[in-house]
Amino acid sequence: MTAEELQILLQNADSHVRKGEMAEALQLYANACQSAPTSYAAFMGAGFCYWNMGNLVAAQRFYQRACELKPGASEAHHNLGEVLLGLRVVEKAEEHFRQAVETASERDARFAASLVSWARCCRSKGNFEDARSKLTEALAADPNNVEALSLLVSMGHTAPDSSLLQELRAQASREDLPEKLRSTAWFTLGKASEDGERYAEAFDCYRRAHEARHMEFPRGMHEQFVAQLRGVFRSELFDEREGWGTTESPTPVFVVGMPRSGTSLVEQVLASHPAVHGADELMLFGLLLHQMESGVGGATDYYPAVVTQMIPQHARMLGSKYLAGVRSLAPDKDFVVDKMPANFFQIGMIKLALPHARVIHCVRNMWDIALSCYATNFDAVHPFTSNLESLGVYLRTYAELMNHWDRVLPGFVHHVSYEDLVAEPQKEIDKLLDFVGIDHHEACYTPHRTKRQVMTASAWQVRQPIYNSSVARWKRFAAQLEPLFAEVPSADWHDYQ
Repeated sequence: MTAEELQILLQNADSHVRKGEMAEALQLYANACQSAPTSYAAFMGAGFCYWNMGNLVAAQRFYQRACELKPGASEAHHNLGEVLLGLRVVEKAEEHFRQAVETASERDARFAASLVSWARCCRSKGNFEDARSKLTEALAADPNNVEALSLLVSMGHTAPDSSLLQELRAQASREDLPEKLRSTAWFTLGKASEDGERYAEAFDCYRRAHEARHMEFPRGMHEQFVAQLRGVFRSELFDEREGWGTTESPTPVFVVGMPRSGTSLVEQVLASHPAVHGADELMLFGLLLHQMESGVGGATDYYPAVVTQMIPQHARMLGSKYLAGVRSLAPDKDFVVDKMPANFFQIGMIKLALPHARVIHCVRNMWDIALSCYATNFDAVHPFTSNLESLGVYLRTYAELMNHWDRVLPGFVHHVSYEDLVAEPQKEIDKLLDFVGIDHHEACYTPHRTKRQVMTASAWQVRQPIYNSSVARWKRFAAQLEPLFAEVPSADWHDYQ
C-alpha cells in the first residue's frame, strides 16, 4: 500500500468515526494496520474504535502497539492508561498516565486530563495526598477541569465560599458543558451542600445532576424479568438438579445487594484476610451466563427461561470457566471475593454452577439505600437511580427477589446488616468470617488499614475507620422523599414478599 493510499484509507475511517459508525471505521483501520504495520495512526484508530465498542482487551492490544511505534506520544499513553484503568489494571495504568504527563508537549487540557486520571489511580489505592497534588497541578493547567474540581471537593469537606466550589458552580451552569460533566458538577455540589448541612440545597443539586443525564428506567421490562426469575427458580428446580456444578478451588465469595448497602465495606473486611483476594466488581459471571444462552443446544429462550433446558454439563462448564477467571486474578489465594452487587439477580444460577460458593447479602435501611444511590455519581450507568419512583420500584423488586431466594434456598445466603456491622463490628465480623469459613484474623477488624485498590464510589469511605454517621441519613431529607415512600412504604426488606 502506498503512502497516498494509506492516507485515503485513514481519512475514510476518520469520517466514519465522526459519524459514530465505529464498526465501519474499525474495518478500515484494521485493514490499514495489516497493510501498514508501522502506521501509528492506524493502530490509534483501531484502539479508539475497540475502546468505544467496549472491547477493552482488544483496545489494549492496539494502543500498546501504538505506544511501541511512538514511545513519546502522550495521547497513546493516556488512552492506554484509560483502557487499563477500565480493566482494573491500576499499576500499569498509572505508569502510562505518568508517561503521558512526562511526554506532553504542552501543559494544556490534555495534560490536565492525564493528571486527573493519574490522580484517580492514586485515590483507588488510598494515596489521597498524591491524588490531591496531581489534581492541583491539573487545575493549574486547566482551571475549568470539572473532574479535577469534583475529585478535590469529594475528598474532603469544603467551605461554601471556597474558590473550588465557586468555579464548580460556574461550570455546572454552563449549557455548553457535556451532560456527563454537568451532572458530575451538580453531584459534587450536592455533596458539598450536604456536608454543610444545607439539605434542601443539596437535594436540589442531586435533582439537577439527574436531569442533566436524561436516563429512563424500563420499569415494565425490569418487573417482568424479576417475575421470570421467581417463576423459573422454584424449590423443585433445585431439588431436581442437586449435585450440579463444580466445587473446584478457589472458593468464590459473592457479596451482593443494592449499591450503597455496605458491599465495599464487607469486601474490605474479607480482603484484609491473608487467604482472601478482593477482586472488586467483576462482570465475569454475568458475561459467562450470557455466553451460555447460545451454548444450550436448541434453546430459543433467553435467561432465565433457558435454565430449564440446561443439562449438568452446562452448569459445570459455567462454574469451571468462572473459577478459572477468578483463579487467574489471585492464584495463591483460597478465596476470591466478587463484589458485583447486581449478582443478587444470579443467586439461583450461582447455586447451580457453584454450589460451594459463599453468598453474602448486604442489608441496609432501604430508604437510606435509596437516598445514597440518588446522591451518588456512579461510574457505571444505573438508570433506576434517575428518580425516586424508579428507585422505589427497583428496591421493592430487589427485596421481593431476596426474600424469594431465602425461601427456595434456605441457608445459602448470609445476611449482613449495615446498621449492625457499624454498631457492633466485632460481633458481626466474627459471624461473617465463620460463614466464609476462615479464621478470625486481626486485620479483618481494622479494614481501613488494608492497602489495596478500590475502584468503586466507596474508595474514600473504605479507607476510614468503621463509622455510623450514615445511619438514618434519610431523615434529613424526609420532606423530599415522599415519591420514594409511595413505592416503598417500609424500609425493612423483609416486608416485601
